[in-house]
Amino acid sequence: MPGHKKDQGCKRLRGYKLDLETGKALAPSPKKVKAGESQLATRLLTLWTEGRLSATCVQELAHLAMLEPSNPELQLLAKSGNYGEIGGNISRDISTNFLKGLGICAPYRIRVKCLDRTNSTIEDDMLLLLPHMLFSSLANNYVERFHDLFPGEGLETFWEQTLGTRDDRLVDHPLKKGEWKKKLHPLVIHGDGVAYESRDSLMTWSFGSLLASDKPSTEAHILMACFPKSSTCNETWPKVWDYLHWSLECLATGIHPTCDPYGKPLKEGDPLFEYAGQRLTPQNYKGAVFNVIGDMEFFANTLQIPHWASEWPCWACDTHRNHFKELKFESHNCVDASLARREPVSDHPLFTLPGVTSRNVRHDMLHVLFVNGVLSHVMGSLLHYTCWFDKPGGHQKVAPAKRLSILFTEVQKEYTEHKVECRLTNLTLSMFCNPKQPHATHPMLHCKGAECKHLVKPLLAVLRKMLGKGRHIHNNMLSCLQSISDLVDLWDGCGMFLSSSEWKRTMKLHKDFVQEYKLLGEWAAENDRYLFHIVAKHHMMWHMCLDSRHQNPRFSACWKGEDFVGKMSRLCHSCSFGTKCTRLTTKVLPKYQGMLHLLLTRNGMEKLACSPCDKGDPCNKGYPL
Repeated sequence: MPGHKKDQGCKRLRGYKLDLETGKALAPSPKKVKAGESQLATRLLTLWTEGRLSATCVQELAHLAMLEPSNPELQLLAKSGNYGEIGGNISRDISTNFLKGLGICAPYRIRVKCLDRTNSTIEDDMLLLLPHMLFSSLANNYVERFHDLFPGEGLETFWEQTLGTRDDRLVDHPLKKGEWKKKLHPLVIHGDGVAYESRDSLMTWSFGSLLASDKPSTEAHILMACFPKSSTCNETWPKVWDYLHWSLECLATGIHPTCDPYGKPLKEGDPLFEYAGQRLTPQNYKGAVFNVIGDMEFFANTLQIPHWASEWPCWACDTHRNHFKELKFESHNCVDASLARREPVSDHPLFTLPGVTSRNVRHDMLHVLFVNGVLSHVMGSLLHYTCWFDKPGGHQKVAPAKRLSILFTEVQKEYTEHKVECRLTNLTLSMFCNPKQPHATHPMLHCKGAECKHLVKPLLAVLRKMLGKGRHIHNNMLSCLQSISDLVDLWDGCGMFLSSSEWKRTMKLHKDFVQEYKLLGEWAAENDRYLFHIVAKHHMMWHMCLDSRHQNPRFSACWKGEDFVGKMSRLCHSCSFGTKCTRLTTKVLPKYQGMLHLLLTRNGMEKLACSPCDKGDPCNKGYPL
């Protein structure tokens, strides 16, 4: 009634509640089910039968639901978007209820040139997570977890041990000032492209602490920038790297910037203005790029360092392409950090950061040895020889497929006996050669890195039984595989820094491997067999062994980096529906921001973030050392 005073206990209805009362909205009605059946169980079984959830995941979710049937957080999730009736509000409601106290820095918005669907050059928004802002927000807002992601306790010991190895990367390093051993974090930069849909892939850059290598991939690596390759033009990444370079320089000084990347003073209204000139962290921690990791394609195509097929293919020594695939290393003159600074092999902005040169680019154990690497060639040749045991061109007394079946049966017995969990599930001729033309090209075993790594010892044990010591060349084959197996075991059993005796053993095992492999290559040529091919990765393996005097190659491998970009692929795929490629980062980075917050604040999230390949090296579930 007009003029009537409202009852103090009444509350005005708004939004959905008002629509519900006026009949504009319908209350969600429970679906009819048969007695004894559960809607949750039905939905989980549907997701399982569709292959969207594994049986293990279904069991775990059902178990958790049984333990917490009336948990208030579950009720909040269930209520999101009016119990799912308003689908567009579900994500908003989840963020509102579960991302309270979000302390991760907001993504930084820039305008970049890119390609639209018609391949026309346009300007559009792109979001970045600036490294110095991430570092600062983690240190100030997630104090306990910051020291997990960027361990400060072992900093001084790390730098002392690095200096003790006479690592040339620290000679005349511009950041060796003041208490640098206690304040400077060694950073790892990782870059890689990963498919997020059938027609497009995502170029992804991340960083993390070298001392956090024992953490899950989502903690060992933190996203800096990503962008779809289909939308990338020549001007896209140079603009992005203007900002990343500027941010990484600020991270190296430990001070928030007062100017933008182009030297203009920050103005009021800029998101970074309020922090200008302040320390990044209360303890004055800093971060310097120390390892740059990735695969060979990333090094050559993105970092623009010499391609393995170019005239001067190696950035670490002066070898010519005519000698690149020769297993002769005595005549090669290696490049040190001083020479790399004077004569840079690439003009990528990464190599203009303080103290960063091509010497910081680390040969990756995962790709050099396991994924289409040296071990793939060795085992591919051994499998090929075992299957086509009789001379090429003649009749094989036992069909190659039959021989391979017998061999793999024995390998599976070895797997079972030694409780190896990371296994090849099948082994076919097509995995290492073309069965219709088996002698046309050099064989190479194609499988995942962890599968390749943990196949070595079972295969070696089986080949010892099958080949025996009937022929002298069999001894060379077994010795060759044994040498590289022992080398991998040695690195797996060592810490970040090898002792003098461990490094000498590394070089001895490498020398033994090279000697046997050369003999096998010569034998194959004499007997008209396309086996034991020498490739560029044999040369890179030598550099990896040589550099192990400064740091165990296991700590610069890309196991976790590959796992991280895989997770980014799934995250990006979930944001791609109905989103323009050029604006994909505006959806991906806020979602990643929330994911990182939950990882740092909720117990158990880091366990769920782990995946089997995240533990690829060292893998405690592999063949025992």
